[in-house]
Amino acid sequence: MPPTNAPSEIATTSWHSLSREVVLDQLESSDEGLSTAEAARRLEVHGRNVLERVSKDGPLVILWRQINNPLIWVLIGSGFLAVALGKVTDGSVVLAVVVLNSIIGFVQEYRAGKAIEALRGMVPEFTNAMRDGHVAVVPVAELVPGDVVMLASGDKVPADVRLLAVKNLRIEEAALTGESVPTEKSVDPVAADASLGDRTSVAYKGTLVTYGTATALVVVTGAKTELGRISKMIEEATELITPLTRALESLGKIITV
Repeated sequence: MPPTNAPSEIATTSWHSLSREVVLDQLESSDEGLSTAEAARRLEVHGRNVLERVSKDGPLVILWRQINNPLIWVLIGSGFLAVALGKVTDGSVVLAVVVLNSIIGFVQEYRAGKAIEALRGMVPEFTNAMRDGHVAVVPVAELVPGDVVMLASGDKVPADVRLLAVKNLRIEEAALTGESVPTEKSVDPVAADASLGDRTSVAYKGTLVTYGTATALVVVTGAKTELGRISKMIEEATELITPLTRALESLGKIITV
């Protein structure tokens, strides 16, 4: 049977506040995990458990985007014209502002791209999961809500999961919470409004198991995970314009009115 939650509902459910029994029921799964056929069906519904790769544009392409603006070209032309007419100081100031604006935009976009690639590197390629009633090595990209995975010390969590059983489990979540001390986990539900660092009944994609073992139920995959949300925020930051570009766009609107 299909899971009772649509992808959008799964992403917004407070899984940390629900008991293990309720979570298993809502995702129509069990401690035995899913069959291969059901996992394939759910993969069609929820999509692959991956963070989409941002464009791999080189530095020159990124730099070109910073100056590929009609009003920027007007400023560049004005700067060189001023220099040619003997107004070296005025022209130099204009050109310096354009260069500084381009550098700021370039650094912002380049660093954001590197940060997203680093997030992608936090996710393992394979994990141990229950399929057809037995443990199998499964590509992390093919995990779906309802899959049951096994975690041990040294493993990276392959998706956002609700813990079903733990033994002395501690997980390093610094990348998400900023807390350098590994968090001790349990299967007991916590308050729905608990902060990310206090959600001890769940583990998040890309975090590191530093001690202990666990069996966990996959609840959220792909871009809807906490790691995916952070990746999206960083990617959107690359679309922010610099103060100069913003001012030029406002000026352009005034001129065209």
